Formats: sequence, C-alpha cells, structure tokens
Amino acid sequence: MEIIERFFQLFESIYNYYKDLKNFLTNVQEGYFIDYNFETLFQNQEAKRLLIEGVYLYGVMLLLQDRLIPAIARERLVVCYIRYKGNNSSDFVNEVCKLVRGTGYSYNTKT
Repeated sequence: MEIIERFFQLFESIYNYYKDLKNFLTNVQEGYFIDYNFETLFQNQEAKRLLIEGVYLYGVMLLLQDRLIPAIARERLVVCYIRYKGNNSSDFVNEVCKLVRGTGYSYNTKT
C-alpha cells in the first residue's frame, strides 16, 4: 500500500503544480498583483524566463509520466488507491483520474 500511496502522491503533486501555475497566471491576468501584468512581465527578461520555465516544467512532468509509467499502470494504481483508501481520501481524486488517463502516447525505445 505504501508504494500505491507514493504514486498517488506523485500524481496529486503534478496536479497541484498545474493548479498553482494556472492560479498564478489567472491572478496576473485579472490584475491581482498591482505592479505586474503580462505586459510588464514580458518586458522583464528574468520574469519572462521564469514564466516559460514554469510552463516547461509542467510539460516535462507530463512527458516523463507518460514515458516512464505506462497508462495502464497509472490507471490501475489510482484504482487500487481509491479502492483501499476510499473516494474521499483526497480532495483531487477526480482531477488525478483525468491526469493519469491514457493519452495514446507511446514511446518506442528502438529509435
């Protein structure tokens, strides 16, 4: 059960990163930060680089998840977690289920 919990925590952490990144971008767009909007962020080289790196890191997490953990294994791990812990064990069970769903990506090691 410990291994299943660790995998679920991994999937939940990837979702939390996405949620936090999305909230930050939404806050910038809505003017939540007085001194910053997208125009001022894109004028600053360091801020522009950090925004790009944030989105890039999320993409890398998704690609590594697809490449290293096959879709069928991800789905079965989440199903096992839900069966043993219950549907109310995490606030983000439905979102994690969407995250681990098969994407159709297949990595061919021969190329």
